[in-house]
Amino acid sequence: MVSDGDGVIVALPTAISPAVRLHIVETVIRHDHVKSFEHRLFGHQIAEMFHGGIRGLKARPVGAAGLPQLPPNTHTLHQKVVEFDQGKFAHLLSSA
Repeated sequence: MVSDGDGVIVALPTAISPAVRLHIVETVIRHDHVKSFEHRLFGHQIAEMFHGGIRGLKARPVGAAGLPQLPPNTHTLHQKVVEFDQGKFAHLLSSA
């Protein structure tokens, strides 16, 4: 990026996102907030998967009472069954 007096000229626009991400990661590490950041990021990713993914599939949640219990020590945090087309289902799982 180069300042031209009235604004900023971006020579490589595709480099902005990676540069911002690198800055965030370096700041999180420098301030020793990795666990907290990881926890919050994971929460946002789960929300996006469950809400955005379901919306993207034009799916609707259905009861999952007929599913077997997950095995003990499974690292699954959330699960949901959705129907995205007549008779077509997706079993969404998130794990730690």
